[in-house]
Amino acid sequence: MGPSRCPPLHKMNPNWPGVLSAIASVAAFFVAWRAAKRTPRRRRALLAALAAAVAVPGVSFAVYYTHLLPERDWYYQFRSLPGTELLMIFTGITGGLLASLRSGWMVPLTSFVGVVTVSAVPVLKPFALPLEAGTMKERWDGEICRQSTGSTCGPASLATILRYFGRGDKESELATEAHSCAGGTEAWYLARAAAKRGFNV
Repeated sequence: MGPSRCPPLHKMNPNWPGVLSAIASVAAFFVAWRAAKRTPRRRRALLAALAAAVAVPGVSFAVYYTHLLPERDWYYQFRSLPGTELLMIFTGITGGLLASLRSGWMVPLTSFVGVVTVSAVPVLKPFALPLEAGTMKERWDGEICRQSTGSTCGPASLATILRYFGRGDKESELATEAHSCAGGTEAWYLARAAAKRGFNV
Protein backbone atom coordinates (compact mmCIF):
# COMPACT_ATOMS: atom_id res chain seq x y z
CA MET A 1 0.00 0.00 0.00
CA GLY A 2 1.23 3.46 -0.80
CA PRO A 3 1.37 6.28 1.71
CA SER A 4 -2.01 7.74 2.62
CA ARG A 5 -2.73 11.19 1.30
CA CYS A 6 -4.21 13.67 3.71
CA PRO A 7 -7.03 15.82 2.33
CA PRO A 8 -6.26 19.54 2.04
CA LEU A 9 -7.17 21.57 5.11
CA HIS A 10 -8.22 24.62 3.12
CA LYS A 11 -9.69 25.52 -0.24
CA MET A 12 -8.38 28.66 -1.86
CA ASN A 13 -10.22 30.48 -4.64
CA PRO A 14 -7.51 32.79 -5.99
CA ASN A 15 -8.15 35.52 -8.50
CA TRP A 16 -5.50 34.34 -10.95
CA PRO A 17 -5.90 37.25 -13.40
CA GLY A 18 -5.33 39.53 -10.41
CA VAL A 19 -2.29 37.52 -9.27
CA LEU A 20 -0.75 37.68 -12.74
CA SER A 21 -1.49 41.41 -12.92
CA ALA A 22 0.21 41.93 -9.56
CA ILE A 23 3.29 40.06 -10.77
CA ALA A 24 3.25 42.08 -13.99
CA SER A 25 3.03 45.27 -11.93
CA VAL A 26 6.22 44.38 -10.05
CA ALA A 27 7.93 43.48 -13.33
CA ALA A 28 6.77 46.78 -14.84
CA PHE A 29 8.44 48.60 -11.95
CA PHE A 30 11.87 47.31 -12.94
CA VAL A 31 11.29 47.80 -16.67
CA ALA A 32 10.14 51.41 -16.19
CA TRP A 33 12.92 52.17 -13.70
CA ARG A 34 15.62 50.90 -16.02
CA ALA A 35 14.17 52.48 -19.17
CA ALA A 36 13.64 55.85 -17.48
CA LYS A 37 17.33 56.19 -16.68
CA ARG A 38 17.96 56.75 -20.38
CA THR A 39 15.40 59.56 -20.49
CA PRO A 40 16.00 63.25 -19.60
CA ARG A 41 14.94 64.00 -16.03
CA ARG A 42 12.28 66.57 -16.98
CA ARG A 43 10.62 64.09 -19.31
CA ARG A 44 10.80 61.45 -16.58
CA ALA A 45 8.93 63.75 -14.21
CA LEU A 46 6.24 64.40 -16.82
CA LEU A 47 5.87 60.70 -17.57
CA ALA A 48 5.67 59.93 -13.85
CA ALA A 49 2.87 62.48 -13.42
CA LEU A 50 0.92 61.05 -16.36
CA ALA A 51 1.44 57.48 -15.17
CA ALA A 52 0.33 58.41 -11.66
CA ALA A 53 -2.95 59.75 -13.03
CA VAL A 54 -3.55 56.55 -14.99
CA ALA A 55 -2.56 54.45 -11.96
CA VAL A 56 -5.32 55.86 -9.73
CA PRO A 57 -7.87 53.12 -10.58
CA GLY A 58 -5.35 50.37 -9.86
CA VAL A 59 -4.28 51.97 -6.59
CA SER A 60 -7.94 52.22 -5.58
CA PHE A 61 -8.14 48.42 -5.51
CA ALA A 62 -5.84 48.41 -2.47
CA VAL A 63 -7.28 51.58 -0.92
CA TYR A 64 -10.72 49.92 -0.93
CA TYR A 65 -9.59 47.51 1.79
CA THR A 66 -8.88 50.36 4.20
CA HIS A 67 -12.66 50.99 4.23
CA LEU A 68 -11.98 54.72 4.46
CA LEU A 69 -13.85 55.60 1.27
CA PRO A 70 -17.56 54.99 0.62
CA GLU A 71 -18.44 52.23 -1.84
CA ARG A 72 -20.21 53.99 -4.71
CA ASP A 73 -22.46 52.33 -7.28
CA TRP A 74 -20.27 53.49 -10.15
CA TYR A 75 -17.23 51.91 -8.50
CA TYR A 76 -19.08 48.62 -8.12
CA GLN A 77 -19.97 48.73 -11.83
CA PHE A 78 -16.36 49.56 -12.70
CA ARG A 79 -14.92 46.69 -10.65
CA SER A 80 -17.46 44.32 -12.17
CA LEU A 81 -15.86 44.74 -15.59
CA PRO A 82 -13.65 41.76 -16.52
CA GLY A 83 -9.96 42.55 -16.84
CA THR A 84 -9.86 45.64 -14.63
CA GLU A 85 -7.10 43.91 -12.65
CA LEU A 86 -4.75 44.77 -15.50
CA LEU A 87 -4.88 48.41 -14.39
CA MET A 88 -2.60 47.46 -11.49
CA ILE A 89 0.26 47.34 -13.98
CA PHE A 90 0.24 51.14 -14.15
CA THR A 91 1.07 51.15 -10.44
CA GLY A 92 4.34 49.40 -11.23
CA ILE A 93 5.11 51.76 -14.11
CA THR A 94 4.48 54.79 -11.90
CA GLY A 95 6.65 53.38 -9.13
CA GLY A 96 9.50 52.71 -11.53
CA LEU A 97 9.35 56.22 -12.97
CA LEU A 98 9.26 57.79 -9.50
CA ALA A 99 12.22 55.65 -8.44
CA SER A 100 14.26 57.04 -11.34
CA LEU A 101 13.83 60.64 -10.20
CA ARG A 102 16.24 60.34 -7.27
CA SER A 103 19.71 58.88 -6.94
CA GLY A 104 20.59 56.48 -4.15
CA TRP A 105 18.45 53.62 -2.87
CA MET A 106 15.97 55.13 -0.44
CA VAL A 107 13.44 56.39 -3.01
CA PRO A 108 13.69 53.31 -5.26
CA LEU A 109 13.31 51.00 -2.26
CA THR A 110 10.32 52.95 -0.94
CA SER A 111 8.73 52.96 -4.38
CA PHE A 112 9.30 49.23 -4.77
CA VAL A 113 7.77 48.42 -1.38
CA GLY A 114 4.80 50.62 -2.25
CA VAL A 115 4.28 48.87 -5.59
CA VAL A 116 4.48 45.41 -4.02
CA THR A 117 2.04 46.39 -1.27
CA VAL A 118 -0.51 48.05 -3.53
CA SER A 119 -0.31 45.20 -6.04
CA ALA A 120 -0.52 42.39 -3.49
CA VAL A 121 -3.30 43.63 -1.20
CA PRO A 122 -6.18 43.15 -3.71
CA VAL A 123 -5.29 39.49 -4.34
CA LEU A 124 -4.14 38.26 -0.92
CA LYS A 125 -7.46 37.50 0.81
CA PRO A 126 -8.13 34.09 -0.78
CA PHE A 127 -4.61 33.02 0.22
CA ALA A 128 -4.62 34.53 3.70
CA LEU A 129 -8.22 33.56 4.56
CA PRO A 130 -9.05 30.38 2.63
CA LEU A 131 -12.24 28.44 3.15
CA GLU A 132 -12.01 25.24 5.16
CA ALA A 133 -11.89 22.21 2.89
CA GLY A 134 -15.06 20.14 2.85
CA THR A 135 -17.35 22.90 4.05
CA MET A 136 -18.89 23.59 0.65
CA LYS A 137 -21.78 21.12 0.61
CA GLU A 138 -24.76 21.67 -1.65
CA ARG A 139 -27.89 22.08 0.46
CA TRP A 140 -31.24 23.23 -0.84
CA ASP A 141 -34.46 24.02 0.95
CA GLY A 142 -36.88 23.70 -1.94
CA GLU A 143 -35.75 26.33 -4.46
CA ILE A 144 -33.53 28.15 -1.97
CA CYS A 145 -29.82 27.39 -1.71
CA ARG A 146 -28.66 27.35 1.90
CA GLN A 147 -25.20 28.81 2.34
CA SER A 148 -22.55 26.31 3.37
CA THR A 149 -20.33 28.73 5.27
CA GLY A 150 -20.65 32.03 7.05
CA SER A 151 -18.87 33.79 4.20
CA THR A 152 -20.64 32.40 1.11
CA CYS A 153 -24.05 34.02 1.43
CA GLY A 154 -23.39 35.78 -1.89
CA PRO A 155 -22.78 32.62 -3.95
CA ALA A 156 -25.73 30.89 -2.26
CA SER A 157 -28.01 33.84 -3.02
CA LEU A 158 -26.85 33.98 -6.63
CA ALA A 159 -27.38 30.22 -7.00
CA THR A 160 -30.95 30.73 -5.74
CA ILE A 161 -31.59 33.54 -8.22
CA LEU A 162 -30.14 31.53 -11.10
CA ARG A 163 -32.31 28.54 -10.12
CA TYR A 164 -35.35 30.82 -10.45
CA PHE A 165 -34.32 31.47 -14.06
CA GLY A 166 -33.96 27.77 -14.79
CA ARG A 167 -30.24 27.28 -14.26
CA GLY A 168 -28.59 24.69 -12.02
CA ASP A 169 -25.40 26.45 -10.93
CA LYS A 170 -23.93 25.28 -7.64
CA GLU A 171 -22.91 27.43 -4.71
CA SER A 172 -19.42 25.91 -4.80
CA GLU A 173 -18.97 26.79 -8.49
CA LEU A 174 -20.04 30.38 -7.92
CA ALA A 175 -17.84 30.65 -4.82
CA THR A 176 -14.83 29.57 -6.86
CA GLU A 177 -15.58 32.06 -9.64
CA ALA A 178 -16.22 34.87 -7.16
CA HIS A 179 -13.02 34.11 -5.20
CA SER A 180 -14.88 33.54 -1.94
CA CYS A 181 -12.77 33.23 1.19
CA ALA A 182 -13.29 33.11 4.94
CA GLY A 183 -13.44 36.90 4.85
CA GLY A 184 -16.44 36.94 2.52
CA THR A 185 -17.25 37.38 -1.16
CA GLU A 186 -16.87 40.64 -3.02
CA ALA A 187 -19.98 41.74 -4.87
CA TRP A 188 -18.27 42.68 -8.14
CA TYR A 189 -16.91 39.16 -8.60
CA LEU A 190 -20.43 37.80 -8.11
CA ALA A 191 -21.61 40.28 -10.74
CA ARG A 192 -18.99 38.93 -13.14
CA ALA A 193 -20.20 35.38 -12.53
CA ALA A 194 -23.77 36.45 -13.28
CA ALA A 195 -22.73 38.40 -16.39
CA LYS A 196 -20.78 35.38 -17.63
CA ARG A 197 -24.10 33.52 -17.64
CA GLY A 198 -25.83 36.21 -19.65
CA PHE A 199 -27.48 38.19 -16.86
CA ASN A 200 -27.28 41.97 -16.53
CA VAL A 201 -26.44 43.06 -13.00
